[in-house]
Amino acid sequence: RASELTWKKRLQIALDAAI
Repeated sequence: RASELTWKKRLQIALDAAI
């Protein structure tokens, strides 16, 4: 299931954008 990696990567990007 690559979906888990997708949401994990999206979460990291969102965190980076929040900074």
